[in-house]
Amino acid sequence: MEINFYGSASLFIEQKRYHIPASAGFVRRKFLDLRYAEGSDKRFLDLYLPNDGDGPFPLLVDVFGGGWYFGQRSSYKLDMALELLKRGYAVASIDYSLSHEATFPTQIYELKAAIRFLRNHAAEYGLDPARITVMGESAGAHIATVAAFSVGASMFEDIPFGEAGDATVQAVCAIYCPTDLTLTKAQFEVLGVTDLWIPESGEANSPEGILYGGAVADKADYIRETSVFRMITPLSPPVIFFHGTCDRAVPILQSQTFAAELIRQNGSDAVEYHAVPGAEHNQRHFMTEEIYEQIDRFFKRRLYEKEPHA
Repeated sequence: MEINFYGSASLFIEQKRYHIPASAGFVRRKFLDLRYAEGSDKRFLDLYLPNDGDGPFPLLVDVFGGGWYFGQRSSYKLDMALELLKRGYAVASIDYSLSHEATFPTQIYELKAAIRFLRNHAAEYGLDPARITVMGESAGAHIATVAAFSVGASMFEDIPFGEAGDATVQAVCAIYCPTDLTLTKAQFEVLGVTDLWIPESGEANSPEGILYGGAVADKADYIRETSVFRMITPLSPPVIFFHGTCDRAVPILQSQTFAAELIRQNGSDAVEYHAVPGAEHNQRHFMTEEIYEQIDRFFKRRLYEKEPHA
């Protein structure tokens, strides 16, 4: 696991973290350090293929979380996705610019560039370009959903770097996903949660403040304009949500409200929602066979029981 040393740090961004590699030793076929776009040295990905079969494999692109401020590809946060590799998915782990390196929406452009790269080179790596999903937890879920939904809404489409092509995905898995960062503190107040993991939430030195380049109150209009709520169209991919009932970093209302809006606009088939009793903002609370099976079943239904992306 990634070890967090909170110590006397008063701010999230002052925490010290150490990279612990993913448990990928069992994977026999892998392509490491693939550059998916020019420019930043963060624009690389690792690709892992199932040990059995010749493909083409459905692809799961995993986006790590860490408050947009910490993390790197192929850390222990990839372990959930690697459990799905055992169920027949190729898995890509991408790096992206952390918030202290580049502000939003650079991370969205980078994920979309990675998806275009993987689709364009699908035949080379044994991937099925018609069956691509994306998965993330926390900040990674935010990046994953915004990137996935922005395609149909024609936002962030000027392709500032990377190969041209199609960044569409067929389904999304969002684990404790932030969806409206202007409401975090108010939602915790509604929920009666006072012992917040990130008390500085909303301030300029908070994770979201660093991402957007200022206090949420000062950036509120832009944050709302570029939120996934503004990107829902009939072309939006279906989403499976997981959120813990005891999350003190991202209020459960974030995913509940977005799931409800998706259902209102696109119908109940657009969403599968799971509240996980007692779970906190901790990936280990979601690493169960039941949850792996729920994700796999949702993805397989979306990828194989419906007409795939052309």
